[in-house]
Amino acid sequence: MSCGFTQSEYDTSVYFKWIDGVLEALILVFVDDVLFVGLEDIWIHALKTICDAVPMRDQGVPNKYLGMNMIYDDSGIYITHADYITSMLEKFNFT
Repeated sequence: MSCGFTQSEYDTSVYFKWIDGVLEALILVFVDDVLFVGLEDIWIHALKTICDAVPMRDQGVPNKYLGMNMIYDDSGIYITHADYITSMLEKFNFT
C-alpha cells in the first residue's frame, strides 16, 4: 500500500493501482505466491519496496500460478486449467 496500491474491499488478497482513473497494475497474493500484473515500471517499484520488508525473489514471467496454466501470445494472455483437468481425468480413469 506504500506504493500507492489499494486493497480490494471484496478480496483482501487483491491490490489495485489506479493512475488517473485507469487500472494500471494488480498484485494478487495467496499465502506465499504473489503475482504482479501491470506496467513494468510500477511492478518493479512495488517489488523492490516489498523486498525491502519481506524476503522475496522475482521468478520472471509465470507459466503457472496457483495451478493455472498461463499462455501468452500476440493477442493476449490465456489462463487454463488443462493440467488440473488432465490429472482429474487420469485419477478417475477417463483418459
